[in-house]
Amino acid sequence: IYTAYSKQKVAAESLFYQAGLRADAARIIGQHLAAGGHVSNLAAEVGRIRDGLAAIRSDYANYPLLHYFVSSRPEQSLTRLLFVAQDLALLLDTAVDPDECIGVAELGTRSGLIHAAAAVQDGVAETLIRGGPDRVETGDPSPGDQVRWRARFDSARAVLRESGVPVREDAAAAEEYVRRRGEWEPVLRESARRLGEDWAEVIGRA
Repeated sequence: IYTAYSKQKVAAESLFYQAGLRADAARIIGQHLAAGGHVSNLAAEVGRIRDGLAAIRSDYANYPLLHYFVSSRPEQSLTRLLFVAQDLALLLDTAVDPDECIGVAELGTRSGLIHAAAAVQDGVAETLIRGGPDRVETGDPSPGDQVRWRARFDSARAVLRESGVPVREDAAAAEEYVRRRGEWEPVLRESARRLGEDWAEVIGRA
C-alpha cells in the first residue's frame, strides 16, 4: 500500500513541476512545444501520464485503503493530479488549433488520457460518495463556474500563445471547454470535499 501511495505522490509531483509549480496544464503543453519542440515529445509525455493513471486505477482497485491516504501537500494530492490531467486533456482537445497543429489537436481524447483520468476519478467517487459519481449533479454549470472557467480558458490560451502554440480563437472553443469541464469537475470537487481537501488549493489559479 505504501509503495502504491508513493507512486501516486511521485506522479502528482511530476505534473506539479511540469506545470510551473502550480496546477496549470497549459504550461505542460507550452513547455513541450516551445522553441520548436517536437509534437512527438508531448505525445510521449501524455502517454506516460495516461499509463501512470492506469497504474493508479489498478492500485486503487487492489488496495481500497488508498482512498483514505491524503497528503497535507496539495502538489501530492490525487485530486490535484486528476484535475491537472483532465484539464490537460481538455485543453489539448479544445484550445489547440487543429489546422495549424494537427498532431496536438484532440490529443487528450486520441491518447486516451481523458478516459484514464475519468476512470480513476469515478473509482475514487464510488468509494467516497454514497451512490457513486452519478449522485453528483453535472451538466449545466453555475453562472459563477462559467465565468471562472472561461477566464481559465482565456488564461490557458495566453500561455500557449506565449509559447508559440497556435490556438483556437473562436467562441465555440471556450463554450466547449466550459461544457466539458462541467461534466467532470463537480464530481472531483465533491470527492475533494469528502477527503477534507480545500478545492482552492487543489486547483490553485486554475
